[in-house]
Amino acid sequence: MVKVFLQLLLANTAALAVAKPGPALRALKKVSGALTISAECASAAGVDLPLLSSALRKCDVATLWTSDLACVESFVDEQESARGDFPGPCPVVFDGPAAQAAAAAAAGAAAVVLDAEQREHASALGAVDVLWRVSSAAEAQSIADAGLAAAAFVVPGDAAAAAAAAAAAAAAAETLAALPEGAFAVVSLEAMSDGDAEIDAGRQLAAAGAAAVVLRSACVGDDEDVPYCQHAVKELMSKQSREFRIGGLTGAANGHFGTGVSSKRGAREWRRRAAVAHAA
Repeated sequence: MVKVFLQLLLANTAALAVAKPGPALRALKKVSGALTISAECASAAGVDLPLLSSALRKCDVATLWTSDLACVESFVDEQESARGDFPGPCPVVFDGPAAQAAAAAAAGAAAVVLDAEQREHASALGAVDVLWRVSSAAEAQSIADAGLAAAAFVVPGDAAAAAAAAAAAAAAAETLAALPEGAFAVVSLEAMSDGDAEIDAGRQLAAAGAAAVVLRSACVGDDEDVPYCQHAVKELMSKQSREFRIGGLTGAANGHFGTGVSSKRGAREWRRRAAVAHAA
């Protein structure tokens, strides 16, 4: 079923015009083809936004995402203070209520995310990049029918990861390669998933042709925000295998290793994840 959906999505996006990329699109898709990683700040409440903005820029995060207008304003102001520095400013992407999209653009957001049924809001955004979130062939068709330019599609991570697993990497690569010329996919993945599942899914989909990953709820205002983003960027960009085997101590001492146990290189435990699991 997932494979059928992707084939329909492929067919329905073929007629789309491709927008001229603005700063957010250029940040999300590197000329080198390397995967980019973006982080979402879920809320402004209790967060030192200028400090977080500065720290994320130094983590090699490509863009900053938020659904909160206060975050947009603070992030834009802080990022602009780095103009001319290295690393330079990160574009800010607004992924909040469509009714606030124009206000976010006026506050300096470089891009907004819209669902297919929210396309009437695009006309009020001027030169601001629009990233189209699609989850069905019908939604992709509605964008094509409206003649809207589309350079980037935001694909829900659960669906994308399932597609890669079900259809295999070769089929996923074929699908991603068939997007309109110049268009690319941004995969949306939940941060701090059990067993670092978002890292594995992001790597798999990058190999299949996705240009970017955005980590939803990566920053919530606790002291793990920046360490998590540093960890995720490092692991998603690493070429090193995350799987390895550990033999017993006796085998290590005498040079004879037994079957050992499977483990995952770089996987970490997070207090935030443990707290959520405990609450559930």
